[in-house]
Amino acid sequence: MTTAPAAYGLSARLARREVQRRPWRTLLVALLIAVPVAGMTVAAVFARSDRLSAQAAWQLANGNADAVVQSQSENAETVVIPPGSTTVVARTAFFRLVRTTAGNRTRAVVSDLTSREPIVEGIVSLDEGRMPTADGEVVLSSAAARDLGAHVGDTLELTRPATRTMLVTGIGHLANDLGQSLVLVAPNSDFLGVSADFISSATYLQLPGSMTPAQRDAWAVTARDAGVATSPSAFPDLRAVSTQSADAAVRWTWVLGGLVLTVAGIVITSAFASGARRQLATLGQLAANGAGPRVLRRTLLLQGTWTGIAGSLAGLGLGFASLQILNPYRDRMFNRDSSAYVYRWVDLVPIVIMGIVATTIAALIPARTTSRIPVLAALAGRRPLGRVPHRLTVSGVAAFACGLGFLALAVVGSTGDGQGDVWTAVAVLGSIGVLLGASAIAPALVGLLEPLAARLHGPWRFAARSLVRQRTRTGGVVAAVCATSALAVMASALALGFIAGDHAQHSGDRDSEVQLVTHQLVEAPPNLGAAGKGPTRFPVGTTVPTPDELLDAMRNAVPSLQTIRTTVLSLDDSTYQNGVGRGRPGLPQPAVGDASTLAAYKLDDKARRALTQNGAIYLDDGADDTLPATVTLGDRTIALVIVKASETGLLPHILITPALAEELHLTTAAGPTILRASHALTSSEIDLLSEVRDDFTTAVNETAGGPFFITGTAIFSEGGAPPAFVLEALLSGIALVFALFTVAASLALASAE
Repeated sequence: MTTAPAAYGLSARLARREVQRRPWRTLLVALLIAVPVAGMTVAAVFARSDRLSAQAAWQLANGNADAVVQSQSENAETVVIPPGSTTVVARTAFFRLVRTTAGNRTRAVVSDLTSREPIVEGIVSLDEGRMPTADGEVVLSSAAARDLGAHVGDTLELTRPATRTMLVTGIGHLANDLGQSLVLVAPNSDFLGVSADFISSATYLQLPGSMTPAQRDAWAVTARDAGVATSPSAFPDLRAVSTQSADAAVRWTWVLGGLVLTVAGIVITSAFASGARRQLATLGQLAANGAGPRVLRRTLLLQGTWTGIAGSLAGLGLGFASLQILNPYRDRMFNRDSSAYVYRWVDLVPIVIMGIVATTIAALIPARTTSRIPVLAALAGRRPLGRVPHRLTVSGVAAFACGLGFLALAVVGSTGDGQGDVWTAVAVLGSIGVLLGASAIAPALVGLLEPLAARLHGPWRFAARSLVRQRTRTGGVVAAVCATSALAVMASALALGFIAGDHAQHSGDRDSEVQLVTHQLVEAPPNLGAAGKGPTRFPVGTTVPTPDELLDAMRNAVPSLQTIRTTVLSLDDSTYQNGVGRGRPGLPQPAVGDASTLAAYKLDDKARRALTQNGAIYLDDGADDTLPATVTLGDRTIALVIVKASETGLLPHILITPALAEELHLTTAAGPTILRASHALTSSEIDLLSEVRDDFTTAVNETAGGPFFITGTAIFSEGGAPPAFVLEALLSGIALVFALFTVAASLALASAE
């Protein structure tokens, strides 16, 4: 009697020889495993490499500084820098528009962080050329150089932010943001003529070594209360060190990879079913010489294991090769400076195991059925066609129903708040249940061709009977094609949902609008911030009509713009907040629903009826977590009816009727101005309108003795997602190619029998 180890050894040797004797089937199955394994390998390494510890992120943004004091912080002036500290002060103007006489423009961060002091080493990297050392010299980032059409050694004639002639001495980048459009100037330069009101500064400091740990911690507590950022490594007890663990991302790589391997396993089952039919004579000889069904089953099963080992190792190698090919582009993909890939075998070993398990399970079904064939039938190379086990079909229906149930549960659960990963996992589990259920049902569906074949003639009859006789293989092909089509439909539905959500979030029905809210400030404090970004401290101001000069300039830039002015309640003590008069609770600035204002809101009939009947409504565009129930106007508290609405942008959320405003003796004032185009605004038109707004604001605000205006602007455009038909065509094409590949592989295996 053969011992267990010897029996396993015999089965393993037989399986290995059979794998070697059928190189084309082995290559096909190994390829089906290698591609998902390679994809999971690349995804896992990318997920691990893209995560930074808190200290690594700090060093990219702040170099070797122990702390950074921003001048615009509310209590920055109260921070006392310890004597003996090493400091470097850098000035920055955010998102200033730089324009040349040639008409090229870029929205850039202008900075003089060009010091070579060790404390700020690594924040800015120089790719070519040299750093600026005097007025009239600049270093551009790759993005800024591309926008301005400049190279090292070129001379730029600037018209914005001021008329200047600049020499490009180098090309560089921010270490933590390679895509940032950056203009570096020399320390103590005139800063391209940017007004001091738009410049902020940051002091990078290293505390003196003479300070005791207690003194450092005491200083850090006081500094952090004043808004000072501190290094995680210098003050670990004061700043929670977040490693931004990639464990969750890696686990999701396994889950999604397992879903792909499930589909691949269905195809592999078909391949092994064909291979098992070719081995009938060999299996019959083994059975005639005393090999039991268990040995035969184990032999067929281990063929899947051997092939899975080969495919998983090949996929691992293919993944490593892909990573090396992508290595020159690593920084660009991560959008930051990176040192090397982060490899962890604990991430990769489960991927290899999943590939081996997938092929082993795929070989299980044909192994179980083939091992039960009578010896004489196997020796004759014939496979009697039995009935599809009733319990297999029932199990398939149950798995399919459970899978649909999990998918429905995931859809319902995902509409709530939080636990997004949990519901995504439930959806993946449901998808796997549907796929496995479809695979179990497929043989019974193929069996329905048998009575149909009796009614057919000629090649149609022969083809139908051939499919029925090779039911296991045919069922695998049918299930694989169904799974591919189902995944394509599911992916298409999800992608179209994301596109619709992106469109609603970024534009809704306002993809052709410019919204303007102009504030005249009573007092313009220092460190106001760049145009369009709003003040760093909230000054007191009043909403005023958008100047006609600005509207005319915008209409000249985009001639199709039509003007719609809105009306709001007059609030003399309203506070300017980041250029946005939202009409939120606590800032009660309702709009008055006259004809022009209603046209700006684009209210439907239901919302108009609610406004007419109640006198006041609150437009819920999904931006608020807590919706107000009432609003106080004058000496009366008015109940609000909540009305669902698309994105309102800068328009107030609260809307009242003119009759209610007159009844309460409330005065009105000019509200946001809407410029509406007859088409979705293009990116070039958006840039041009932003430039017009900035030019006008700067020109008015720099007038001696003139009022100081800030114009909050919302420009709506279509989302960046591709058109729906393009995405559907792409997914359908991928599904068609995979289905054709599955059918072709099945026919190739059948022809080899």
